[in-house]
Amino acid sequence: EEFSGEHCNSACKLQECADDNLWASILNSGFLLAVVTGYPNVHYALRKSMIALVIGPQAEFSWPVHIGIGVGNVALTLFVALVLGDGVNVVFNWAGSICSPAVCFLLPSIFYLLLCKTPEAIAKFGGMRPWSFLALAFGIVSMLVGVGLQLVDLFK
Repeated sequence: EEFSGEHCNSACKLQECADDNLWASILNSGFLLAVVTGYPNVHYALRKSMIALVIGPQAEFSWPVHIGIGVGNVALTLFVALVLGDGVNVVFNWAGSICSPAVCFLLPSIFYLLLCKTPEAIAKFGGMRPWSFLALAFGIVSMLVGVGLQLVDLFK
C-alpha cells in the first residue's frame, strides 16, 4: 500500500512522523511533566494505604517496609506500562469507567446515607437525602454505561 500522507520534514527521514507540530510537542511535554510530578503524590498515598491495610494503621515506621512496598509499586506500574505499551489506554479506560462514577457520585452518596441514619442527623441534613439518592442513581447508571461501552469496545 502506498503512503498517501505528507512526508516528514524531520531528520529521521521517515515517511510518517508522530509529531512535527510545535504545539503538539509542547502539549506532550506538559503531559510528561504532569505525569512525572503527579506520580510521587499518588505513590505516597498508595504506599501509605497499603501499609495501613497489610500491617495496620498503628504500625511503627520501618524503612525496609516503606522501601519494599515503594519498589514493588514502582516495579508493578513500570511492568504494566512496558507490557501494555500503546495499549495502556485499556487500563485508563476501564479505571475511568469504574472509578470516576464511584468517586464522584457513588461513594459520597453512600457515605452521606450511612452517616445520616440517626433522627438528629436526618433533622439537620435531611433535606439532602433526595439529592443523595439521585446522585447514587446517576452514579450507578454512569458506571453501567461506562462498563457497557468498554465491553462493546472489547468485543468489536
